[in-house]
Amino acid sequence: MRPYIVLGLICCILLLSGGIAYTLELERKPVVQHHLATGNTKALLQFYAQPEPQLAGRPLLGQATAPITIIAYLEPGTATTQQFLTETLPQLEAAYITPGRARFYYKQYLTNDAYTAAGDAYQQARTLLCAWQLVPGSFFALQGSGDEALKMFTDHGQVAALDACLAAAEPMLSQDVSEVEHLGMIGIAPRLYIGIDGKDATSVDGIPSFAILQQTIRQYEVQLGE
Repeated sequence: MRPYIVLGLICCILLLSGGIAYTLELERKPVVQHHLATGNTKALLQFYAQPEPQLAGRPLLGQATAPITIIAYLEPGTATTQQFLTETLPQLEAAYITPGRARFYYKQYLTNDAYTAAGDAYQQARTLLCAWQLVPGSFFALQGSGDEALKMFTDHGQVAALDACLAAAEPMLSQDVSEVEHLGMIGIAPRLYIGIDGKDATSVDGIPSFAILQQTIRQYEVQLGE
């Protein structure tokens, strides 16, 4: 076979492989679809170059200037999430968040399969994001339940405001979904990231004891000179 024919076949195979990989990437990571659709190449490059969790617009407990960040990916509407928010978070709040030593971010743990199925977990996650956008003061009292958030909107006659918010919440939700895969969290929930200003973080899986969280946080307090 002539060399140029072999070279042409190799190029075709590479193009086909690249096309398949590109299609799979779009299917797995909805945030990639969103950034391509909106032409936001800067955000797309940042997604691949900087795998740290994105925190803008996410539910926040504490002072935005607190140096240590505690980021939790929590699955909406689960007993594990409720346990973390009712047992572990109050301890973190008393020891670190209220004194201004740390801030806590709540992010949605949602797999791509659950996202594309648009089932109960997806609906709960969207509703919770809107609860933060519309009534942030009540967010953490919902204990990670989208059903409780929906009830709150219904009881207060805010269903129309919720409907208007849901579409706007989609980019943030797709970002969280993509991070769950991009950061290797499939099958792991909850996951916490503890670091300084959201960077160089240590990951902690499951619901650890408060003592383990204290040890992890202490490492960063030492870095800060405390």
